[in-house]
Amino acid sequence: MAALILAILSWFVLPVVGSIVALILAGSAERSIAARPAELAGRGLVTGARWVAWTHLVVAAMVVAFVSAFVVAVWIGR
Repeated sequence: MAALILAILSWFVLPVVGSIVALILAGSAERSIAARPAELAGRGLVTGARWVAWTHLVVAAMVVAFVSAFVVAVWIGR
């Protein structure tokens, strides 16, 4: 649950760091669930957290690439 909440919050607060921490928490949660599948549930939450975190990281990378390309284009156009 914490991984999903952090992944969602990473869109608004601590953009890249929040996504990375959410991915780490999701990995830890998945290992815990795999170790005790009868007692623990939540694979869907782990999967959701990973999707949200990775989507955020991809969008952030695309924004950085676009801004960098724009800055370079402006710099070359001087």
